[in-house]
Amino acid sequence: MIKELAISNYFSIKHEQKLDLSVAGNAPQRDGYFAAHQDVPKLVLPRVVVFFGANASGKSTVLRALTFLTHFMRDSFFYGPDTQIPLFPFCSEDSRHAPTRLSISFVTALPLGERAERPVAFRYELVMAPGRSAIERESLSYAPLQRTRLLFEREGGQVRTGEDFGLSSSDAVLSKIRPNASLVSGLAQFNHPFATAIFQAAGRLSSNVGQFGKVDLSIDNLQQRYRADVSLLEAANRDIQKIDLGIERIAFADADSPMVFRHKGLDAPLPFEFQSHGTRKFLGLYPYIHHALSTGSICVLDEIDADIHPTLLPEIIGWFRSPERNPYFAQLFAACQNPSLLDHLVKEEIWFAEKDDGGRTSVYGMKEIKGVRRDENYRARYLQGAFGAIPRLA
Repeated sequence: MIKELAISNYFSIKHEQKLDLSVAGNAPQRDGYFAAHQDVPKLVLPRVVVFFGANASGKSTVLRALTFLTHFMRDSFFYGPDTQIPLFPFCSEDSRHAPTRLSISFVTALPLGERAERPVAFRYELVMAPGRSAIERESLSYAPLQRTRLLFEREGGQVRTGEDFGLSSSDAVLSKIRPNASLVSGLAQFNHPFATAIFQAAGRLSSNVGQFGKVDLSIDNLQQRYRADVSLLEAANRDIQKIDLGIERIAFADADSPMVFRHKGLDAPLPFEFQSHGTRKFLGLYPYIHHALSTGSICVLDEIDADIHPTLLPEIIGWFRSPERNPYFAQLFAACQNPSLLDHLVKEEIWFAEKDDGGRTSVYGMKEIKGVRRDENYRARYLQGAFGAIPRLA
């Protein structure tokens, strides 16, 4: 699970925006809303985090940063030697020649030899040089016994390692990692324990966000996912009946046939193309949701409300709060513009993105706004402009 995310000089975010998701100790503990790790004392985190804001306010930028960091920790080793790192600074003269800084604090399981895996808090920081061809600074630390310990710190071509990391600063394997690749990604290829644990956790991220925003699965790709994963198809059949779309079952006649839908009252199945736009959108989101809930990973969904009925959104949110549906502490990060969802969220789950007249995005949580009571009508107050982050009409 993610505790904190900090972003600066990245797309529409110029100045550092820090999102501390931790839940205060005096917050009412509603069943399923928050998760507490027994192995990380005093850390309570929301299972659901939803960003609201006007079009082009920067909601997707936050999700992009989160997706990029996990991608970089996992896949940057496979970049070509001349590949530029896909980070884009704020579009101004001073920012164009300044570094981009991203950091993330998270909890993931760490293998402890023959003992069972135990959740441990980590912090990863990445500073990218303006040319985007090399890392300026990279560091990883962790807190196994509530005290932060450095694992490695890399500045330019120099690497300093901590006692727990298991490699000395002069180890030859470190020289094999290219300047445009993460040490985490590189050392995972050599089965380094810490790097492998984080590499595997990053690989479980489930996201519909690409380098430049939301990416919809093609019809062929979507059907292939359901065809190849029996558990996904079975789960979709269970859930699609509960939400009453009139569909009794989704099936494939054989390994090469397209997806068909059996509807109530119809004596023949209908093809995918005959389904409503909302049904198709729901089926496009469902693989990401199912994967996260099944593996206890992070699910990142941009435009979660696009073409999906407002009454279905609380149902999806409820899956992440349910101990039965979410026993492994999966966490949902979503961008939404439908204010009706505010009726189903608590303060710690609500975040806003707002862009000023200079095109700079600021990100803030409802828990940071003074004077907001828990019994307020959040939707009404948001539409009245009390929280900001709404379109300003001329």
